[in-house]
Amino acid sequence: LPPFDPSQAAPPAPAHPREAPSAVAAPRTRGRIEAVVTGVAAPAPMRGADATVWGWPQDSIHALLAAAYAERASDVLVASHTAARVRRRVDYEAVPGATFDAETLIAALGEGFTEARRATLAREGSVDLAIVVRAASGLLCRFRVNVFRQLSGLSAAFRPIWDTVPGFAELNLPHDLLELTDLPHGLVLITGPTGSGKSTTLSALVEHINTTHQRHIITLEDPIEYVFRDRLSLVHQREVGEHVGSFAHGLRAALREAPDVILVGEMRDVETISAALTAAETGHLVLSTMHAGTVQQALDRLIDVFPEGAQPQVRVQVSEAVRAVISQRLLPRADHLGRVPALEIARMNTAVSNLVRDQRTHQLASVLQTQRSEGMRPLDISLAELHRLGLITRDVALRSARDRRALEATLSA
Repeated sequence: LPPFDPSQAAPPAPAHPREAPSAVAAPRTRGRIEAVVTGVAAPAPMRGADATVWGWPQDSIHALLAAAYAERASDVLVASHTAARVRRRVDYEAVPGATFDAETLIAALGEGFTEARRATLAREGSVDLAIVVRAASGLLCRFRVNVFRQLSGLSAAFRPIWDTVPGFAELNLPHDLLELTDLPHGLVLITGPTGSGKSTTLSALVEHINTTHQRHIITLEDPIEYVFRDRLSLVHQREVGEHVGSFAHGLRAALREAPDVILVGEMRDVETISAALTAAETGHLVLSTMHAGTVQQALDRLIDVFPEGAQPQVRVQVSEAVRAVISQRLLPRADHLGRVPALEIARMNTAVSNLVRDQRTHQLASVLQTQRSEGMRPLDISLAELHRLGLITRDVALRSARDRRALEATLSA
């Protein structure tokens, strides 16, 4: 495969569409983790209020992806025998005429869809990979792809991977999160539903460490997304299925590779969670993500994946190893120019540790509200702040609230 040339890359754009971020990272030559598709003619981008879905390319998946990248779209969905859809800001737009069969979809994945990934798709029903689409103009458009089987056939969700890691200001993330990058060890967990920007927030934390600390950072990803360039830190990126067999295997190997910081793309199973807790206890800063709707659900899930007999000891381990849990979701902006994150943050102080050990995590909401001076942030406080800044509407804030009546009273004060 040809090397990834930064001079051919598209201008940076954030994962939470807002404005072009400042450059904080740059790609470097990649290994065999990407497929490069050449000869794709990228149509002129659509601008202004008159742009419609009829302007999207309809005869080629590659051309559609190149156009979506140029338009700063956040997602492209392609399904067998169904019109493709593109999300530029909040809602998906159907692309009439852009209908492709399974063979065309597979061909669009190029060399990245290896025999091993085909076997994973056949065995598990879905598989992740990363590809690069090269437009005829020379523009390189990188995408993370999930290919999956569904009722009507084969489908794929394409998500652009921009060539720089957006900074905290560009992502509208609170700067007090940067304090977490100074931790010498422990587990920092970012949770939320699919598509809530967890990986982007995680990458922003890693890039801040990379530019401000002299650390050895090892990332374990599936697939590799943002490509980090060594700055003050030394960064080694490893892809599951390409460089390591699994997250758990990669974590155990990382403990012998002298890391200071370990990024784990996702904690999916008991083996990975156990290895991450061990790494956090043995002097490493571990940053990871998990699918969970709230901070409480994340803490409970860390424990509930273990056999019942092991859970009392795991509760103690979680209470001592975890440093912070952030629950994140993306909400539509009031100006309709993308989405903005709302956060719920729990720091593992004495009060939260006691709740975890004593199986009283259902009382966590009260601690988040009463101990905000210690870095706690209830979701409803985040919603109120976003509304005060004019970033989200009142209706969006109230629909997303944990306690609608309390938030309504806050907004009316």
